[in-house]
Amino acid sequence: MDTFVTTAIVGTGQANEALPETHTAIDTLAAQLPVEQKERSFLLTAGALAIYKQASSLVSSAQTLPEVAAPETMPACLSRNAQLLIGLFQPPYTILLPEALERLRSSGHRIPDEVLPQCLAYGTTNSEHRSQLAPLLGERGRWLSQFKPTWKWASRYLVDEHATILPAEAETLWQEGTLEQRQEILSRLRTQDPAQARTWLEQVWKQEKADVRATLLTCLESGISDADQDFIEQALNDRGESVRLAAARLLLHIPTSPSVQRLLARADSMLDFKKSSLQNKLLITLPKQIDLDWKNDIAIAKLKQDKLSSEYWFHKAIGRISPQHWESRFDVAPATFIDALNPNEMGKALIVDLIKAAYRHHTSNWYQPLLGWYIQHVLSTSLQPIGKAARELFAALAPADAEEILTPLLEDREKSQHPLLLLPAPWSASFSDKYLTMFKTYITTNPNDHYSFWDSTLLFQLAICLDPSKLDFALEIASTELPEDDTHWSRQRRQNQLHSLATLIHIRKRILTEI
Repeated sequence: MDTFVTTAIVGTGQANEALPETHTAIDTLAAQLPVEQKERSFLLTAGALAIYKQASSLVSSAQTLPEVAAPETMPACLSRNAQLLIGLFQPPYTILLPEALERLRSSGHRIPDEVLPQCLAYGTTNSEHRSQLAPLLGERGRWLSQFKPTWKWASRYLVDEHATILPAEAETLWQEGTLEQRQEILSRLRTQDPAQARTWLEQVWKQEKADVRATLLTCLESGISDADQDFIEQALNDRGESVRLAAARLLLHIPTSPSVQRLLARADSMLDFKKSSLQNKLLITLPKQIDLDWKNDIAIAKLKQDKLSSEYWFHKAIGRISPQHWESRFDVAPATFIDALNPNEMGKALIVDLIKAAYRHHTSNWYQPLLGWYIQHVLSTSLQPIGKAARELFAALAPADAEEILTPLLEDREKSQHPLLLLPAPWSASFSDKYLTMFKTYITTNPNDHYSFWDSTLLFQLAICLDPSKLDFALEIASTELPEDDTHWSRQRRQNQLHSLATLIHIRKRILTEI
């Protein structure tokens, strides 16, 4: 064992009086150290020896330095803007991040080098923001992502200024790129040359794994036509269940295919429309027994045996068929068909099926009557949470039409939070003003009512929904001090929530003026 290590272990008090020899020039220097300061002399000698050995060692092999990052094509944003962005990486401020990132992208600037590690780390744990962050990282950010496995997401995205044009290296990316890049290339090619995109996919089909086949197959939805039918029908027999399901969803957009015709026949046997001078009626007739073939006709994809009821498969069928089928079959306007629904549990379930179908097939002339019935008979009479299907359809509706449908809810305090869940941001100045007026009346009259309204997620959503011209009005309301004589247990909590809302509004104003 090394003499110095041995001495350090047993202690200088147990060792010989003399310092250990190094058999180097250090011994000459060590001899000049004071003997009475044994511990200090020992440490100085050991330190000198360590430096001596390091200075005399040779590197066994030189490491190859990585290639430098490509030259930047975008200027970096101001440092203060970058610091503002970093502040949005912590809740509850994250709700403001998408708007800030979009404004930075629109300005033609990227994130500066000094904050790239924070941005890459945030994108690692918050995948929903990656598609917005990736274009703003610049060449240096994508270069930096190679040095940490968890940052590799940044290099998976195809980033360029022309999001619909095929890059020069399109074929190379299609063959060798990441799955995300291949998806993007195939989607872009699909918009320009649908047949060529299908050919590319056919050429690599057998060599891809099932999950990759399923992902790439969904790219064919854009520009889908009868020409795609044979290839998609073949995919129905794929070994991978995810591929079969993806193929079934695509065939729904080809109404002339045999698979969809069988689906329509099953649905027609269960749903009928009876016209009457008094009240039109929708008649539902569920089969008493169903076999696997019956279910396969609705699922389109081949299924294993299951025990699901005929009612389940009825709703499955209605949710898959374009509402235009009922419009054509019964020769009725959408509103007439929808008004025939019975507002019972079956009717409420059926309206959700029709909403899913309208969104799936983009039948925009059905949007308003469907959502109008949903507001009147579901949201206004039920405490059930708003479903995903309704939120998606509201997002697809023209903003002015969506606001018109939801305006009556502002008169009902119990339903006044629904616009925060249903209306995409930002709202119009008119609707923002109406909502803030309702909100001001609410918190200044009886703020202890309607606890659900004070859900932090909903309340803070207000900061991103409002039209920019109404932020000062909102700030005035959020700065309201609740009555001091209010002894309700939640007063302080609600006061804190208002203060947090005011902070969010202040930050959003900074985003709108500084970025």
